[in-house]
Amino acid sequence: MARPCWHWKVASCWALKAMLCVRNCRPWSTTARKLVLNMNNIEYIDSAELGTLIEVHLNAKSQGASLKLCHLRSKLQEVLQITRLATVFQVCNTEAGAVASFSV
Repeated sequence: MARPCWHWKVASCWALKAMLCVRNCRPWSTTARKLVLNMNNIEYIDSAELGTLIEVHLNAKSQGASLKLCHLRSKLQEVLQITRLATVFQVCNTEAGAVASFSV
């Protein structure tokens, strides 16, 4: 039986942190071990927000979950390249592509 995949359209990294930390929502603590974050609404990211993404990635990884980012705008792609985090995060062009890549 395939495990469910969580899809979140991220409004901001602060909203993501609030959802995960304040509400104690941890999708990887359930049967879902696949998480897709749609980053289309993220036009700018500062170091604190980048830290939030890293925290989410590390928390998911420590629980045996996989995290993928999709729909990255050019500025976010550039930040990931400059900080060398492009090698840490799995990035897909589309949400459908991210979901499909879990089965590979």
